[in-house]
Amino acid sequence: MAHKKSEVQLHSENYGPAHPAVNVKVYSYPDVESHFGCSVKCAERAGEFAWESAQEQFWNEDAPEIAKNIFGDHVEIYSQGRSAGWLVVHNLEPVESWDAITLSQWWEFERMIQETVAFLTSDEYVFDAIESNRWTEEGAERFNFIEIKDGENVCLSDLKKNAIEQGFGPVIRN
Repeated sequence: MAHKKSEVQLHSENYGPAHPAVNVKVYSYPDVESHFGCSVKCAERAGEFAWESAQEQFWNEDAPEIAKNIFGDHVEIYSQGRSAGWLVVHNLEPVESWDAITLSQWWEFERMIQETVAFLTSDEYVFDAIESNRWTEEGAERFNFIEIKDGENVCLSDLKKNAIEQGFGPVIRN
C-alpha cells in the first residue's frame, strides 16, 4: 500500500513547531497478577518495574538506534505528550519536501518503532523480564541484583529475606 505525505502524523509541544511523530501509546498490558499468581500489590510493583525497564530500553537504546539506522546520525528523537506517548523526530526536512525515498524511510521507521513497542509490551517479554529479575518476590527492587566483593551477583530479595531470618528485622532502603 502506498502511503502519502498527508498520512504522516505531526506533533508539537506547547505551540512549538510540528515534527513527524509516531504514536507509541500503550493501551493494554499483560496481566501480571494472573500469570504469576501473586498479590495485587506485588503484581503492580512487578508490572511497574517491567514497564520502567521497557521504557528505558525503548527510549535509550532501541528507538535511537532505529532512527539512526534509517535516517542517519543527524536526527534526534524525543518523547512528547503527557505520558510520553509520542516519539518525535527532529532534524528531518519538512514533510512537504520529502521525496519518495524519504517517505518510504519514514514508513519503515514507523513500522519498526511500532513492532518494537509491541514486543516490549508483549506477554512473553514482560513475563520474562519479571521472572528473570525476580520482581514478584517479597522485597524486590527495580535493580534487584548487586555484585558483591568476590564478583558474585546476589539478589536483594535473598539478602533481605536472610536478614529477617537472622533477626535483623525488615531491611529498608531509600
